Amino acid sequence: MTTSAPTRSRTVSLVLLAAGGALALLAATRTWVSLEADDALTEISVSATGAALVPLSVAVAVVAVAAVVAVPSVRGWLRRGVGIVVLALAGAALVDVAGVLGDPAARARGWWAVEVGAVADAAAADVALLWPVLTVLGLLVVAAGATLVVVRGGQWGGLSARYERSGPSTAAATGSPAASNRDPWQALDRGEDPTEPD
Repeated sequence: MTTSAPTRSRTVSLVLLAAGGALALLAATRTWVSLEADDALTEISVSATGAALVPLSVAVAVVAVAAVVAVPSVRGWLRRGVGIVVLALAGAALVDVAGVLGDPAARARGWWAVEVGAVADAAAADVALLWPVLTVLGLLVVAAGATLVVVRGGQWGGLSARYERSGPSTAAATGSPAASNRDPWQALDRGEDPTEPD
């Protein structure tokens, strides 16, 4: 059985959104920079995660995973709107992560200075570049999935027809009792017992 092109592209977009979101979330919750400094009394240290340095990266990852459910549930411009929102957020997060990659230690010291003040300025920094790079990769994958939603989303169907409410049947609309009695829910609506024989 062959899969149609629209179904295939929808599947690809959902996989990209889920995989990219999961990767970005994993990488953003890891330690990007470890800082150590000496104050007047003791040595203090802290670990700066990607979530601390670039909070938007975690938000994008969560939104991307949520979009996996939202995209098949809506249609038309609403679906494309979801894609545009995810794409815009992923782009903003990529710019922010790129800023951190320019000087991770400086960003981490600035973040820590809010808590410890000037002590952070002289802190020794140990940078783990793997996690910010993987965050960038995850965000790029999310952006690719969102782009597919924006470009191809109008060609995809919605939820399966069995989950959609259908209109009143022709028999019920014409008032045919024999035909409408076949539907137990309509019989219950009329106050009748559908298990009793006609």
